[in-house]
Amino acid sequence: MNEISWQSKSFELVITDITKNNKQQKLEQFNKTLNAIADNRPFIIKHIPSDNSEHYENLTVRLIDFDRNKIEKAVQKVALSLDADISGAGKGESFVYEAQKEIVDKYYKEFTDRTRAIYDFVISYFDLPDIRIVSKAGELKYKGKILYNPETGKPIKEAEWKKFIVELEKFLNRNYSGIGKKIVLSAESLGIILDRLSKTNSLEALRKMTLSSLKFKRYDVDWISESVKNMKDRFGEVISRERQARIQIAADSAAQRVARIADDMRNSIQQIIIDGIRDKQSKSVVAQNLFDKCAGLNRDMQRKADSEDQMASNGAYCKEEVYNSKPDEKVYFKRFEVIDDNTCKQCRKLNGEIALWSEVPLPDDHIKDPYAKYAIWEGKNEGNRPLGIVHPYCRGSWIRYYPEVE
Repeated sequence: MNEISWQSKSFELVITDITKNNKQQKLEQFNKTLNAIADNRPFIIKHIPSDNSEHYENLTVRLIDFDRNKIEKAVQKVALSLDADISGAGKGESFVYEAQKEIVDKYYKEFTDRTRAIYDFVISYFDLPDIRIVSKAGELKYKGKILYNPETGKPIKEAEWKKFIVELEKFLNRNYSGIGKKIVLSAESLGIILDRLSKTNSLEALRKMTLSSLKFKRYDVDWISESVKNMKDRFGEVISRERQARIQIAADSAAQRVARIADDMRNSIQQIIIDGIRDKQSKSVVAQNLFDKCAGLNRDMQRKADSEDQMASNGAYCKEEVYNSKPDEKVYFKRFEVIDDNTCKQCRKLNGEIALWSEVPLPDDHIKDPYAKYAIWEGKNEGNRPLGIVHPYCRGSWIRYYPEVE
């Protein structure tokens, strides 16, 4: 093991001895190394030996004018290069609930798998080299369906180009159909289940429960979140018509946000191919540009999934508490943050604050109340005290608070 201190803003890291069995460990160590560099503190790189599983080529990562904002981008590229999984658990602040971490990780993996499928589809279609290829002898072999030669700028026939656009559109639609809606419904279901289980379990016990152990009337989160109808069947009158409509709007909105990123991916892929022909770029340059764009868009989709999940589950928990409260009862919530090295200054300050639920949006969240200085309400996603997240990869949650108990 070697101890390394950070001195320069531009540097390169070489990842060696990569195998199918150790690539996940390599990725995690790479992530930790970059964070240590960003924090300007000494760190130790642990040797992770290779084994007899399939070997990958060494990876050289060059970072220019490095800062913390470049960590996520670099880790995403290495993850896609190695076909490894970058999980939500390794991003941002620590989750309050294990089950919520598992849901976010699930959608991180799902988006990454779909992004890899898009990349594989395009490079196969145009006979481009796979820059992630596993190679023992250094020889690249690949097959194509259309004669495409960026080196000479030989154009694709109009009919072939139109066919590609149609196939790409179909592939994107099939690949991302329904996932935005599913994220919101699963998060809404999780929030309701967490609230109901909180009546018979301590917060510490609830925090440790895995997704597989969280069931309501024998039905798990996956089944319940298949549709708003399933949620209504399992949760009963709490899912009123008005709430069904709001959940549907939130689900449709999430689906639209995913669709916009998919549209961006489609347009970017087209432009990369066109630029390759126009500028007579080599196949490796086209493949690299395509890979870089896919990595960036995959990061955007994962960020959306993370935010949608946190906002929906927080909102569902609070609305469930309000629905089950007594008429005219004041419903208070306390902000709960896991305080560790990942917790930002803003969330540290917010931890433990008391807020009063308001049935209607207020012009200002500052209020006069014996127990709370602030109010929260449905749809309050702006400002320093949102119902959902304060910033990307924020994990804070609102927990029911009873002033008379303390």
